[in-house]
Amino acid sequence: MKVLIINHYASPPSLGMSGRHHALSKQLTSYGHEVLILASAKHPYLNVSYQPTKPLQIIEEENIKYLLLPSHEYQGNGIGRLLNMLSFLWEAVSFFKKQELFTPDLVIGSSVHPFAALAGERIAKRYDVPFYFEVRDFWPQTLVDMGVISKKHPLSILFYRMEKYLYREAKKIIVLLPYGYEYICNLGISREKIVYIPNGIDLDIFSDVTKPQKDRSEYFAVMYLGSFGPANNLDILLEAAAILRQETDAPKINWYLIGSGPEKEFLKQKSKQLNLDNVFIQDKVPKSHVPRLLVKADALIFHLRQVDVFKYGISPNKLFDYLASFRPIVYACNARNNPVAEAQAGISISPEDPKAMAKAIAKLASMSLEDRNKMGQSGRLYVEKNHDYKSLGKILNHCLQEVSISSEW
Repeated sequence: MKVLIINHYASPPSLGMSGRHHALSKQLTSYGHEVLILASAKHPYLNVSYQPTKPLQIIEEENIKYLLLPSHEYQGNGIGRLLNMLSFLWEAVSFFKKQELFTPDLVIGSSVHPFAALAGERIAKRYDVPFYFEVRDFWPQTLVDMGVISKKHPLSILFYRMEKYLYREAKKIIVLLPYGYEYICNLGISREKIVYIPNGIDLDIFSDVTKPQKDRSEYFAVMYLGSFGPANNLDILLEAAAILRQETDAPKINWYLIGSGPEKEFLKQKSKQLNLDNVFIQDKVPKSHVPRLLVKADALIFHLRQVDVFKYGISPNKLFDYLASFRPIVYACNARNNPVAEAQAGISISPEDPKAMAKAIAKLASMSLEDRNKMGQSGRLYVEKNHDYKSLGKILNHCLQEVSISSEW
């Protein structure tokens, strides 16, 4: 089967990161499918600048084909980003009206934003093939709950109508959140259409990661690796660092915040204001460098602000990277699911509480290496059992076979 996956922010590993769809596609090719991932040539997750060829050419890496479309360049989260989304929709649909490079048997549209999923639905109709709607975030509900946009804003109304349309038109709906089906079923959609395939981990990338063998003598290294956005609320970490600096009996702790996002400059300025010379804010790294970076930490931090939409659960890539690294985790999130608690892989606290964060970090720093390694080992076993992309790819392959069989009938 020829499978077209549309994800605006995907990228070949050589240009950006080896993400969810690359890992799943590797598994699909092992089952005999041919996969093309359609993405934009202009988005912030590309590590190097890429200029699409004329005519457009397919890039192939690890037997996975990529086609990167030209789209409107932008910075930040304003009107430029909206134009980037709309131009991607236009370019995707326009290209598949005339192209001869790839004729899909099934289309998966992934809603990093709903216009990408809509492009998938339009292309599936063009070829009269099944359309799968992969729901990564609930648009616009997540934005509404975060206070980014009001429920009555014209864009919210548009997105609500668009998501209902996509749910109705989809042959299957893939959700990444464990309780996401509740949100969708409340819109009158059949539970039978919905399948749960969370984010996961390509354990081949983490094959050389091991538990730490001895304590670091000079300091305790705490690391956050991921996005610097409003939802992450990372100034809580700086406030926690300031609290520990004031405690004379606190252990020496170095904080490493690594990534990118709109809040990065604000965090740098706040760190200077608080005179935190033990906080190091660094640039993001390619996905292939993540394992070797995580093992430099003694403990890892996961923090998300309190948002109502988390009642449907979360499925963040970086948390599974954390769990695969054999390191204990401070988990600060009010989501309905808690993989760290389930795995017994760290300490869970309330989000947006710098005192609780400081206390949790100090507690881990005072633990023996043996006790921290027990947490790290538990996390690794949990992610191997529940979030290995080999197992998740098997579930997706089964879904493709279901539609293939029903189409034959």
